[in-house]
Amino acid sequence: MGDGICDTVDPDPSDPCIPDNTDADGDGVCDTIDPDPTDPCNPTSADTDGDGVCDAIDPDPSDPCSPDATDADGDGVL
Repeated sequence: MGDGICDTVDPDPSDPCIPDNTDADGDGVCDTIDPDPTDPCNPTSADTDGDGVCDAIDPDPSDPCSPDATDADGDGVL
């Protein structure tokens, strides 16, 4: 299914990665075409809260404070 391997002989026809290729970071983009195969955020990953950390690795995707920043007074401004 899109990986160039006929579905009848593809071990996982729903996986677009070639069978001997991997997706090391688990972002759904095969390592051979992933611009950064160690970054779990692919170019189309959502960043719901706009803090620059994609939802896949954001500990709280609804909190606009990035994991490295704090909002001491709770006003939403870092």
